[in-house]
Amino acid sequence: DFDGYIDFAYVATAAGSLYRINFGEMKYENDEGDLVAHSNPDLGLIPLAQDDWSIDKIASVSNSELRFFNAPYAATFEGRVIVTIGSGDRERPLESNYPYQEDVQNRFYAFVDKPYQEYASPVDLDGATMVAVTAAPADPDITPETFTLTKDGWYIDIADRGEQVVNPAAVGGGKVFFNTLQPGGASQGLCTTPIGLGKGYAIDLFNPSFSTGEVIIGDGIPIAPVIVRVYIPPLWNCGENCDDTPPEVDCADGGCEIRTVCIGCLGMEPVEIIPEAPPIRRRAYFSEDIDR
Repeated sequence: DFDGYIDFAYVATAAGSLYRINFGEMKYENDEGDLVAHSNPDLGLIPLAQDDWSIDKIASVSNSELRFFNAPYAATFEGRVIVTIGSGDRERPLESNYPYQEDVQNRFYAFVDKPYQEYASPVDLDGATMVAVTAAPADPDITPETFTLTKDGWYIDIADRGEQVVNPAAVGGGKVFFNTLQPGGASQGLCTTPIGLGKGYAIDLFNPSFSTGEVIIGDGIPIAPVIVRVYIPPLWNCGENCDDTPPEVDCADGGCEIRTVCIGCLGMEPVEIIPEAPPIRRRAYFSEDIDR
C-alpha cells in the first residue's frame, strides 16, 4: 500500500517454485470488529507481528526440467501483484550443455498473485489457467482489470533451441523486459569459441503478443535490464562569452526534464520507457437544465 513498509516478498527456487512471504494481510476491520479480506489496496494492509509472519507456496512449474536461476521481479496492480520470472540454467550456457543438448523448452512467466486469496494448492504455471502466448494475434479488447481478475497470468515459449532466460526482468510502461542467451554465434578469433547470442524481449504485460526477441549487439550474456529516471538540465547557450560557467539547475525543484529509460533492455543502448494509454475510451455524459 506504499506506506514505506514491506508487505510481501517473493522468492523462487531452482526447482521452479514461487513463494510469497507475508509481512502483512490484505484485511480491514469492519464495523463488527472482524477482520475481512479485501482486494482494494486503498483500504490498506494490516501489518503482522513477527511471530505471525508466514510463507506460502503460490505457484510452480509442472515441467521438472525447468530451472529458476534468477530472482523474480514483482509489479503491483490494484491489489494484485504480477510476478515475472524466466527459466534457464546459467551454469550450463554452452552447446555441449543443458538445455541445448536435451532441447529443453524454456519459458518466461508473468504470474498474477492475489495476496487476499487463499490458494487451495499452488497454481500450475504451465496449466490451463495461464494464457499460452502463441503466434496468434493478441486480443485488442482485453483490459488490465479483466486480465488480472480472470486469469492467473501468461507464459511464452522462448523460441530458439537452447535459448534461456539469464537474468531478472524489469517492468515499466506496461511492458516486461527480459533478456536471453542462446549458445552459438560468431567466433571472436581463430583460437576462440562463440560465447553465445544475447536477445532482448519487450512484452506487453496485460495483453501479451508472441515475440522472438531482438538480437543484442555484442555476444555473451547480456546485462540485466534496469529501469531508471534520468534528469536532463535545460540546454545552456553560453552566447559570445563562453568562459562563463553554466547556471546551477535544481532538478528537485522541477528545473529539469525527466526521462524514464531502460539500461540493459538492448545492451547498453538506453531505451526510453513511454507508458501506453489505454485503447478503450470511456463514454462521457452531459446533462442540461433548460428553461421552457
